[in-house]
Amino acid sequence: MRARVLAPVLAAVVLAGCYDAPLGPASLPFDAHLYGEWRCLSVRDSDEPLGVLRIVPFDANHGELTCLKGCEGDTLHYRLHVTKLKEVTLLNAQAVEDGKPTGTWNFLRYALHRPTVLDVRSIHDEVFKGVPETSEALRAALEKHVTDDATYDDDLVCVKAGAAGETR
Repeated sequence: MRARVLAPVLAAVVLAGCYDAPLGPASLPFDAHLYGEWRCLSVRDSDEPLGVLRIVPFDANHGELTCLKGCEGDTLHYRLHVTKLKEVTLLNAQAVEDGKPTGTWNFLRYALHRPTVLDVRSIHDEVFKGVPETSEALRAALEKHVTDDATYDDDLVCVKAGAAGETR
């Protein structure tokens, strides 16, 4: 099932599937390299306006994402945690409404090409077609295709805000 998550500029998440369970528990430390404010462009639609995401720590294993710009309606919030499948790093994104996590999950592959350049890709829904929406079943279905580049759509390229003025 395709569902809107962040819109309109954040096409990676806009078209990501919505599922009833994460790929796995939040047992890994959250990737602190993702913390900060990111300016994002849609790879699919160059006419989309710039989007702005902020990711902050929630606890050792979770980050919280807020869509600050490029969203329809209210600011959108997600709780994130990392899952690794065959050395591929994925984000489990759970919608948060009124400060409480919902039962709705989305999965994204991300890569930091440099400390200030983030690539976000959504997973094709076909991977999960006919699969029971349990963590175990979703994980097993994705594990078969996780290293195949054709499993993902190119969606967002983001640059960390303030990156030009940071010292390295």
